[in-house]
Amino acid sequence: MLGCNKTDVSRWENNPCSTHVSVTDKKRKVVKKTMDLLELGEKKAEQLISRAGLTLEKEGSSIKDAIVSYDGHIGAFAAKSQISERMLQYYKNGKIPTKQVILAMAITLEYTVEEIQWLLRNNGFCLSKSLPNDVVVLWGLQELPRDGLFLYRINEILEDLELPMLMTKQ
Repeated sequence: MLGCNKTDVSRWENNPCSTHVSVTDKKRKVVKKTMDLLELGEKKAEQLISRAGLTLEKEGSSIKDAIVSYDGHIGAFAAKSQISERMLQYYKNGKIPTKQVILAMAITLEYTVEEIQWLLRNNGFCLSKSLPNDVVVLWGLQELPRDGLFLYRINEILEDLELPMLMTKQ
């Protein structure tokens, strides 16, 4: 009735931090069907899906906006954000970035926590206190010094805890 099978549930259980586009879209559909079946309100449904680090509605791609803020110079943006020019071209042309890529980009561009939350929300994600890797990122944003090694330190902690690291080129 919810539009998922045992394989989906097993995959979600074994990979709760996955932000692959097909997985996140299917999770959104399941929560929307749950909302209808159980007559949950918008607020309850949003609380449910935020536990998975997602939001119900995407407002639009703000990666394009971030690139435009660099006068459209992908090379300069790539150097600052530590994302390859090739991947930035894909995002500029409509490919949906993963949550890890958005976080890595926002951290290297020295966004505030509020700006990071806004950027994530525009792409259908949120930082959740229910997901271990999100908790580490939230902690890092509040406790670690903001310097050139900031992203490296967060990735080091994620690696030590055997959690998915934030995606950047090395």
